[in-house]
Amino acid sequence: MLWLLLAACSTSDQGPRSIVFITLDTVRADHLRLYGGRAETPNIEALAEESVRFRHAYSHYPQTPQSHWVMFTSALPDAHGDAIRNGTSDWRGPTLATLARQAGYATGAFIGGPTLRKAITRLGRDFEVYDDHFQSLADGFHRPAKEITERAVAYIKKQDGPYLCFVHYFDAHAPYTPADPRRYAPEYRGMMNGTKPALDQVRRQRGPLAEVGQAMALYDAEITEMDQALAPLFAALRGDEIVVITSDHGESFEHGYYFNHAEVLYDSVMHVPLVIRAPGVPARWEEAQVGHVDLLPTLVKLAGWPMDPGFMGAPLLPDTPERREIWARSDMEDVLPAKVALRLPEQKLIWERSGRSYRYDLRADPDELQRLGIDDLDADSRRAALAAAISSSVYAPTTRSAAPDLDPETVRQLGELGYTVPAPPAPPAPPPAPAPAPPGSASPANPRP
Repeated sequence: MLWLLLAACSTSDQGPRSIVFITLDTVRADHLRLYGGRAETPNIEALAEESVRFRHAYSHYPQTPQSHWVMFTSALPDAHGDAIRNGTSDWRGPTLATLARQAGYATGAFIGGPTLRKAITRLGRDFEVYDDHFQSLADGFHRPAKEITERAVAYIKKQDGPYLCFVHYFDAHAPYTPADPRRYAPEYRGMMNGTKPALDQVRRQRGPLAEVGQAMALYDAEITEMDQALAPLFAALRGDEIVVITSDHGESFEHGYYFNHAEVLYDSVMHVPLVIRAPGVPARWEEAQVGHVDLLPTLVKLAGWPMDPGFMGAPLLPDTPERREIWARSDMEDVLPAKVALRLPEQKLIWERSGRSYRYDLRADPDELQRLGIDDLDADSRRAALAAAISSSVYAPTTRSAAPDLDPETVRQLGELGYTVPAPPAPPAPPPAPAPAPPGSASPANPRP
């Protein structure tokens, strides 16, 4: 196999390595067959056989824009400010695209979902190509995986030097409407068809469980069909690229919180797949607990670029240190029921904006059903240390960004996807029309003779 031959050579021997960074929006790890789940993903699994597969990788934020900012900067969510409602990150450090440009790479991105449009999140900073041109948001919430793959492959084939290609697939995000809705539930005959009205009805009723189970089957079918669309992308690679496959966050079908992710920090939402193929790095399963904040330092090391002292993460390859603490949080403002979480290898601590705090014993209670006290785990000092690390960074924000000026239709679409953003100011009302003049009186339209 070509990759195995290339693996014998070091990066410095072969020159700069291109980077293909793939995110599968809303894909939770435990539903993939690679992680013991039901959703068949043969193309991802074939690439994973040549890769390091991380069994315990976690997101730091359960929404798409903020999670990608963490991946692309190695800075935790609090360092970015409210990147969703402000339409950008306040972090002043370099992004993956910045560092790639500085190293002489071509940079291209191909966006499948509206929540990563440049106008909404400014994640396109320093990408020469940032293809987020939806023909019409009113036609649907995403561009299909087949189209995204075609655009990414066309870009890759044009490159004659090192490149960074970011490819974002949105197909697994709700609503769940696969081409083959019976793939994983051939006997189902109920009302759940995966559309927004059907999902909303089950949310309101908090069940019944048969419909929740069917929604999960549709979700898994979406993942399998998305994997099929990845085949041409993998076929276009030469084999010597650095390839990352991960997800920004998962999806909840448990705890009475259905078909969403933004408000909770359960492992069903925070546990994500992570596969990294890199020349010279042997394929294996990696058991250490790691986070998205470690991805940028890992790519910098694999590509041979200078390591930035402002990174909050650490390289995962060729050797993987155990990240004992995975910090995560939800909403940054007073809109959703915000939470902060600290995931330790065997415990998870949660603080809510309401003032409640509790923990889960992940060994005895992996489904996070039994809340326990956290008084004995030095929680306050841990949170203080996190805040100090962010505020003392050389890239800590000095100002906060203003909210973006989005058109009403984009605001509506984001609202349907679970995002609360400021609506644009209403245009000034037109002056009232003049009252009709009495018969025989003078008026501008009918002056007296």
